Amino acid sequence: MICLLCGANIYPKFTIRQLCTFIPITEEPICEQCRQKIVPLAAPRCPQCARPQATTDCCADCQIWRIQYQWTFQNHAFYHYHSSYRDWLLLLKGAREQRLAGIFRQDLQGLKRRYPKYTWVPIPSQITRAQQRGFHQTEVILHASRIPYRSLLEDSASKKTAGTTRAQRLQQVDKFQLKTTERLPERVILFDDVYTTGATLYSAYQVLKAGGVKEIIGVALAR
Repeated sequence: MICLLCGANIYPKFTIRQLCTFIPITEEPICEQCRQKIVPLAAPRCPQCARPQATTDCCADCQIWRIQYQWTFQNHAFYHYHSSYRDWLLLLKGAREQRLAGIFRQDLQGLKRRYPKYTWVPIPSQITRAQQRGFHQTEVILHASRIPYRSLLEDSASKKTAGTTRAQRLQQVDKFQLKTTERLPERVILFDDVYTTGATLYSAYQVLKAGGVKEIIGVALAR
């Protein structure tokens, strides 16, 4: 197989268990060298949004959320949002390369085991973007990672966040609305591909809280 990021040949590695039990071999869409370039986040981090920093105090963005919006939240994140991760996300979203969607399966499955009673809710894309590419990338990632989920939210505005300033994003807090009248789960994990300022998660959080959800945490692949 060819690495979808760099074009190098990928040679599958077989374990003794796989050879003896005929377990299906999962072909990885990127090579080990490209995988290692997606850098994990290290401590210390902001206790609210998981931003890596020099202290364990709340970062400047989260202080704004706590003071101006009275929002205290817990977000988990795995990787730095830098060039290698952005290359992966660009191919998934821009080139519609859905074979890349499951490369973080182990990370997400590990967190699922930590929160077994929580329902995963993907953050939807802006409606026009989702229509153009034909899918919401968060749903595709969860599906490829074998994480059951419920699509409870939908885009309620035509605002585009890409290219906006940090101050503008912090003020965009009316992005979503509920897409169902069914009873909501008591515990929810809000899932997104990237956490930037928190405005997206805050908007989703407010909608779900108003709908009766009691406990909400966030999970973003990158920060």
